[in-house]
Amino acid sequence: MQPQSRRWTWSALSALVALFIGLLGLPARATAEAITIVDGDLPLISDNITLLGTLPIAGAIGANFRDHYMYVTGVEGLSTFDIADPARPRLTSFTPLPHFENEDVSIGGNLLLIANDRSESAAVLYIFDISNPASPRLRTIFPIGTSTIVTSGLPSHTVTCIKACQFAYLAGTSRGIGILDLRNPDAPVIAGEFKPPITGIATHDVQVDAGGLAWIVGGLGTAAYDVTNPLAPVLVAQTDASATSGPLNDFIHHNSWRPAKTNPKGKPIPGAVVLITEEDYARPTCQDAGSFQTWRIQGELSPVTPAVLTNLDAWTTELNELTALQGKAPATILCSAHYFDEDRGLVAQGWYEQGTRILDVRDPANIKQVGYFVMPVTETWAAYWSPTAPAGDIIYTVDLARGIDILRIERPAADAPGKKAPVRKRWLADESATTVPAAEFSVAHSTFGWACRIPRVAP
Repeated sequence: MQPQSRRWTWSALSALVALFIGLLGLPARATAEAITIVDGDLPLISDNITLLGTLPIAGAIGANFRDHYMYVTGVEGLSTFDIADPARPRLTSFTPLPHFENEDVSIGGNLLLIANDRSESAAVLYIFDISNPASPRLRTIFPIGTSTIVTSGLPSHTVTCIKACQFAYLAGTSRGIGILDLRNPDAPVIAGEFKPPITGIATHDVQVDAGGLAWIVGGLGTAAYDVTNPLAPVLVAQTDASATSGPLNDFIHHNSWRPAKTNPKGKPIPGAVVLITEEDYARPTCQDAGSFQTWRIQGELSPVTPAVLTNLDAWTTELNELTALQGKAPATILCSAHYFDEDRGLVAQGWYEQGTRILDVRDPANIKQVGYFVMPVTETWAAYWSPTAPAGDIIYTVDLARGIDILRIERPAADAPGKKAPVRKRWLADESATTVPAAEFSVAHSTFGWACRIPRVAP
């Protein structure tokens, strides 16, 4: 559904009926359009998903992959798993590295990068050597905060390898992007900075597509840069004006991905659609609080006349639909979308306390949910498809509260109907609730704004 839609339809009325039934404690009759309200704390799992097991990593936050290895970063350190058998990951090494908030792991060449956010603690870049992929070696600890440029605002929320990690881009503040020269990984050099037009309150992350373009997300949308010369990036595309404010960007575009297509020779080439998460957790209700979006590239990716991205569709969870109808406030729930991964037209999306959502984007103008996995206590920061599962049927969730859940999904046909997940009754509060959930898990930082979160996990 489009977040801006507020029409009263028969589907909306049926959802309202389900809401009243649920709040009265009566069994709800699920239909294709209705939303079921459930009491209690049973797992909410769609019939096409099976939980195979859980890796009990304390405070798991983000992950990345190289060949048949998965590198998981968390509040206690870096864990390495052999995923040659995708259903049974095997721990091969662990490096203690207590820090926060290292939500994105970047890999290039034989380097693995993890940034420590300056808004929560010291601004530090950790550089690992993964020439032995089973056992990463901490090679360099670079104290970003010692630089005069950095102390005046250069970010360290996320870090991204550019050109096989000869360079790196740092994101996370209103300054935009900081550039590091890593050609000598033992002695990184701060090489400059630039401010994309989509920065606003902050940039958040950088993703590099199959064509080598760097996609940067921020408070005013998303932009793509030609980084042939990493020290002098060139703007080649940008989202249109609809991405500068609500409902498509009430807070910040959080991360993006440009799925590749396959040409007649079987070679992957970048496609014309960009997938984007909007993060928005600083709301008194869950209405419009974070969405998953599809955008089409219009025009040539050219520095002369940069292409314009126009929105195709935006999807929010069932909880947003209920809050739109009734103005209900969430009760102790973090309801925004976060990191996602795409495989052959299906997206696995981490959605904080609303778990993992599987979205079908094979028709990018009509996003539909085709699976869900929501445990009673969960804080899912990311979900990834296993690169070692040829059938594309294994998903790893990265959950701050649970660790890594290993899921198997029966991939649906393109014409399969969508699915609606139940909504927990305890997520809904009465209309008199005035507590702003963001005050409980967020802090306003003078340079970083509201783009970074301090977790509060229930015991």
